[in-house]
Amino acid sequence: MRDLVKKTMNEAHDNYVRQILNLEDEENTKPNLGKKFWKYIKSRKKDTMGISPLQNNFGEHIIDSKGKSEILNTQYDSVFTTEDTKNMPNMGTRETISSKSTLRLFADDSLLYRSIKGSEDSLQLQQDLTELTKWAERWQMTFHPAKCYTLRVSRKKNPTIKEYEMMGQQQSTVHQYPYLGVELSEDLSWDPHIKKVITKSNRVLGFSDATSGSVYKTSKRRPIHR
Repeated sequence: MRDLVKKTMNEAHDNYVRQILNLEDEENTKPNLGKKFWKYIKSRKKDTMGISPLQNNFGEHIIDSKGKSEILNTQYDSVFTTEDTKNMPNMGTRETISSKSTLRLFADDSLLYRSIKGSEDSLQLQQDLTELTKWAERWQMTFHPAKCYTLRVSRKKNPTIKEYEMMGQQQSTVHQYPYLGVELSEDLSWDPHIKKVITKSNRVLGFSDATSGSVYKTSKRRPIHR
C-alpha cells in the first residue's frame, strides 16, 4: 500500500512539473525558448510604480507602495477560492465581536476578554461567544467547549457573576489558568505562576537526582586531576 501511494504521488508530481517546465526535447531543439514557468512569472510581474492608486475598505485611495501591498495581499488571499474577500474569516474584525470585547489568537489558542461593569457587559460577552460559535460553524471549524474556561479577574467584594456557555455547554469557572506560559490568576498575583515554576523545577531536579544523583553531588564526584 505504501509503495502504491508513493508511486501515485510521484506520477502526480511528474505530471505537474511537465505542465510548467519545458520538456527535454524542447530545450534541445529550442535552446532560447526559456522556462515556461519563469516566462509566465515575468509576464505577470509589474512594478509598484505602474500600479494605479488602489481603494481600501474605507474608501480611501492609497498611492504609497506599502499601502498597495497590503490591499493586494488581502485580495490574493482568495486566489484559491471563489469566496468574496469580504467574507474571508478574520478573528480580529469587529464584524465578529463587539467593539468593547477583545479577541486574541495565538496558534490554536484563543482568548476573549471584556471589562465587565454591569449585567449589560455580561450579556454582550455571551453574545460575542455565540457569534464566535456561528463564525466557526460558517467556516466548518469548531471550538472545544470542554477546554474553554471562564476566569474572572477582579478584586471587588461583590463582582458581577454570570455563567457563560459555548456551543450549548456551560463553561467551568476557574481561579487560575495558564496562557502563553504565564499562570494567570483571578487577582493577578504572581504567586500561582511562581509556585508552578518551582514545582516543575523540583520535579526535574528530583528526576535527575534519581537517575544520576552521583553526578550532581559534589561529595561523590571523583576528582579529575590528582
